[in-house]
Amino acid sequence: MKIKRYSLYITLRGIIRPFLMIAYKLVVKGLENIPKTGGLIICANHTSNADALLLAISMKRFVRFMTKSELYKNPLLAFFLRKLGSFPVKRKNADRNALDTSIEILKNGEVLGIFIEGTRSKSGELLRPKSGAAMIAMKSNMPILPVCITCAEKRGPVKAFLKTKIEFGRVIHTEKIISREQIIIEDRKILQEVKNSKSTLKLGGMLKTHLKLVNEAVMTQISNMKAEV
Repeated sequence: MKIKRYSLYITLRGIIRPFLMIAYKLVVKGLENIPKTGGLIICANHTSNADALLLAISMKRFVRFMTKSELYKNPLLAFFLRKLGSFPVKRKNADRNALDTSIEILKNGEVLGIFIEGTRSKSGELLRPKSGAAMIAMKSNMPILPVCITCAEKRGPVKAFLKTKIEFGRVIHTEKIISREQIIIEDRKILQEVKNSKSTLKLGGMLKTHLKLVNEAVMTQISNMKAEV
């Protein structure tokens, strides 16, 4: 499939890269872990408003970021974000449109960017992960690449004029954690819930277990990379 090119993304990345590299004293590790082609889920922690920009300038591949729907209430900002390849997600409820868009992006061989905690950590400490990235990985059968964004000079969130480290971890394939057969069976059972409400609690627990296993694999890598700073 033909991968979309976002000219505004390319132009802005080229302009802001030297300034952000200097302002955040950016150090990038693990670039060799980024697959050169194919669908990929970039799964990072989130401590500052600059995180998406720092990720964008730290790697060559284009990243389609999932961003909170509140930002799209402003028509001008919404237009700008879409021109950069981003798309909205409703954080309070399961967003089917965001899920479908994410899978379409991945199937098209593009890179999807998600902040696994779902919100910024004001303290800089890791928060409890949301299940969105794991669900998308299971549904699309695409790999996850954990990424740690950390202030390397002191504890706390990433800030300008303090050294920032971005480290790309090792690719995680969900089928090595949960077999593809299990995922297919799970999908069929979830559909059966509609017909049999008595099974909802049990099946919900099974799905949560699968999501938890994937999240633990991602967060373990991010936590280990953060500890190395």
